[in-house]
Amino acid sequence: MAAKDVENSSTLEMENHIKHVLTAMSVSPELFEKLYLQPQQRTKGDLRKTFGNPTPIALMGFVVALTPLSASLMGWRGAGGGAVATTTTSIWFGGMLLIVAGALEFVLGNTFPFTVFMGYGAHYLTFATTFMPFYNAVAAYTPSGTGQTGTPEFDASFGQYRLSKILT
Repeated sequence: MAAKDVENSSTLEMENHIKHVLTAMSVSPELFEKLYLQPQQRTKGDLRKTFGNPTPIALMGFVVALTPLSASLMGWRGAGGGAVATTTTSIWFGGMLLIVAGALEFVLGNTFPFTVFMGYGAHYLTFATTFMPFYNAVAAYTPSGTGQTGTPEFDASFGQYRLSKILT
């Protein structure tokens, strides 16, 4: 049997076994809220009645910190400077709100949201404090110590942190 005949016969066999599978399904808003915003109660007692759901606070902190940071890093409307102007937003919205929400998720017994919120909160705090003059992280890479961002040495070194964050 020629190679072309083998290829055609395997194609015909595969066509007989192909099934259509529904890959997209819609979820009602009520079911979405139940699954993602109001997860299953793992904590016994009245603790869930005492605390509100901390997930919306974490989402607000993440989005409010990420929006100006992204605009600055992409240079929208002339923004730039390595996102130094968004340092306080990253600290207070990105870092603190995510850390507080992560701690509350831990108290409620939600391990996965706790891990995600703490990880991103620590990332925002690390990113923001890198650009603070008190820590001298940027100024150490400039010959005059002026603290200008964008030097090749600083970008190469700080890029290692960004790369490790993407890979995890």
